[in-house]
Amino acid sequence: MMSQLLQATGLKVGVFASPALNDPREMIQVNRQFIDYRFFNQAFDQLAAGMGRLGMNWAEISEFEAWFLIAVLYFAQAKVDMAILECGLGGELDATNAIATAAYDVFVHIDYDHMALLGDSIEAIATTKAKIIRAHAQVINYPDQFPVVNAIIETIARERAAHYHSAKLQNVLLTKGNLDGSDVLAKFNGADLKLHLSLAGAFQVANLRTVLTFVASYNRQPIQGPITAEILQNTLKDLRFAGRMQLISQDPLLYGDGGHNPDAFASIVKALKPYEKDYQIIMVLGFLKDKDVLDNLDLLQDLKADYIATTPDNPQRALDADTLRELMQKTLPAANTITRWPTPPMPWCTPRS
Repeated sequence: MMSQLLQATGLKVGVFASPALNDPREMIQVNRQFIDYRFFNQAFDQLAAGMGRLGMNWAEISEFEAWFLIAVLYFAQAKVDMAILECGLGGELDATNAIATAAYDVFVHIDYDHMALLGDSIEAIATTKAKIIRAHAQVINYPDQFPVVNAIIETIARERAAHYHSAKLQNVLLTKGNLDGSDVLAKFNGADLKLHLSLAGAFQVANLRTVLTFVASYNRQPIQGPITAEILQNTLKDLRFAGRMQLISQDPLLYGDGGHNPDAFASIVKALKPYEKDYQIIMVLGFLKDKDVLDNLDLLQDLKADYIATTPDNPQRALDADTLRELMQKTLPAANTITRWPTPPMPWCTPRS
């Protein structure tokens, strides 16, 4: 949301975000255009030369770190007005934490994820993630964090003389919500503003509250023009977010979602639950074996659905379909059916005849 709103004001906006879905170049974009091969090769050569001067070899950095460094080199070459850098693991341990300054530090929902690296408690995870905060930055915090997460982010912001803004104070009233998106009534510049958010799911309304809090802060000192009510209305109604409740087909009705931790899975179930009476829900599931498979499957116990287990196209990390099917049979006793791929092609959601 942020990148497209900023672009609508006339800014050149760079975005580094992962993972990619189809083309690795998705991770590096300027004004929603993938880095082209010529610029990628130039930045890659520049990175290789710099590593050579430091006596480093490719085994010393991860693939994510390499992509991040290429992104930074490309954004500098492209002379972007603003760069949005999405953390990978998040916080202190992340490659994106190598930057010296940041105008804004924006937090989305913090939950249990990457626990082997970030810690086994929500306090440890939040503390590690909050260490992205830079001195004097504007810190924007998601509205529905755990209370202890709020306290940690606010404390570290205060310690670093940053300016803390909670999206909990951003009033947004949901007037209508379905798989086509959400209609909301928001406060903007002291007046009511009707908005249609084309992204499905209640979690996207919470994300919108975070974005509106960023907009209020940004508009106090915009780089160019402010983000206006008209920009908000025109941009939010046409947003598309690949990989999160993404509409793939209308006939048959088919959605794709790349959520892979319990927090994301809970959001998926919440979005689908209202439709289980009127639709036959068919879920095609694939997992990487280093994810919280059982915790994710537990969240599906109350969802009436047919399930198809499949093996992701990741030979090193994929959980095979037969193993997943066995786990599903133990975890989802109330499931209508549980099969494995390959089976005859079936959509996630088809109207009940």
